[in-house]
Amino acid sequence: FSYSIISSKWFFSLDKEGLENISSGFFNDMFWFDQMACSSPHVIFWLDDDNVSAKTIEIFNTELEREVKKRDFQVSLPLAVKRLNFAFDKATSAASKVDLRQEGFVSLEIKDLKDVDREICGGGLISHMLIKNLNDVVDFAKNSDQTITYGGFNNTEIRQLALYAGSKGIARIVPIGEALAFNVIWDGYDLVNDFLRKILVK
Repeated sequence: FSYSIISSKWFFSLDKEGLENISSGFFNDMFWFDQMACSSPHVIFWLDDDNVSAKTIEIFNTELEREVKKRDFQVSLPLAVKRLNFAFDKATSAASKVDLRQEGFVSLEIKDLKDVDREICGGGLISHMLIKNLNDVVDFAKNSDQTITYGGFNNTEIRQLALYAGSKGIARIVPIGEALAFNVIWDGYDLVNDFLRKILVK
């Protein structure tokens, strides 16, 4: 299970080019493989450090929809029906709000961190959750999680996140747009070392 963290204050300050870059990167992370890759995000945790998250979610959805239309992406009919059923089921069982205004994906705003679960729908369903600090993401992380994509954090903050979320099980922390960028270090393992037999010559 994988997810994103974005600084609302940072996102709200992006110019047109910055918004386009983020929406393009998030499209690549989310829509390839119908959002079913192990590293594709299913939740965005918005660090609400300046009380602007409500606005940023709306801007994010608008920009992502623009990217979906630009790439002429269309989800299959069975997946479109599945994500509607999934979203409405979540809305009836938790304090959440379903937004169907976007073309190509469904947005789900979750009010309480305890209602964020790891049930995967795929096909273009993204949940939004407002948080007050990165410790909420650390508390949420568990051993079955894989990738966190991020936007708007400095090296110190990301290293701290890696230290604590990594100890809980997270194996990858990469910028938005690189969720599917394969590397020889994957799921916390060095694949080259694991697949090679080494001969010692002394």
